[in-house]
Amino acid sequence: MSLPVFVVLAALMAVAAIAVVAWPFRKARRAEGRSAMGMVALLAVAIPLAAFLLYGAWSNFSWDPAAQQPQDEAHSMQAAIVQLEERLAKETGDVEGWLLLGRSYLVQNDFGNAARAYEKAYKLTGGKNSEATVNYAEALALVDPEALTGRAGELFEEALAAEPQNPKALWYGGLRALRTGDAATARDRWATLSATNPPPEVKTILDQRIAELDAQLGK
Repeated sequence: MSLPVFVVLAALMAVAAIAVVAWPFRKARRAEGRSAMGMVALLAVAIPLAAFLLYGAWSNFSWDPAAQQPQDEAHSMQAAIVQLEERLAKETGDVEGWLLLGRSYLVQNDFGNAARAYEKAYKLTGGKNSEATVNYAEALALVDPEALTGRAGELFEEALAAEPQNPKALWYGGLRALRTGDAATARDRWATLSATNPPPEVKTILDQRIAELDAQLGK
């Protein structure tokens, strides 16, 4: 897995996040004028940066240069995926194998197949594996941002119920709350995430967003 591939993936996730969050503010434009559009502008700048920092802090990506030496770049990666698919066709109950397949598809930006692999792991564990639940939800949201208010959103809520401090679930759970017009819940979830002692860069952006939501909520 190379760093450029990861950066592209993080950028795509950021774009999806902007699409999810901007819609309710767009609908508020007629009623609130410049203030609502100002919030969209702030989110457009803040969310990509926050998403990139969050993924740098909490992703499965290895930032060790020694771990980034590909054997044969994309060809090697694709061959490994094919082999893993073939093995899982025979060993269908291998949860770790399905999780690995999901990660592999994610770094190839193949979100549909990533969702399929994570769904298999999710079902095999009865929804008890937080990695499977959260990444299944994330892949669904990347395939279709509208899923954040549907199945993906339900999965993030499941993850938060089982693991209230899960960083990725708190982040996307906050986005889901904004998408559904619940700024107070978004604010509380990001405040919880900020209180988990994330890296300074992440905390700074979270606290800025919390302050903006406090202003919106009249706090």
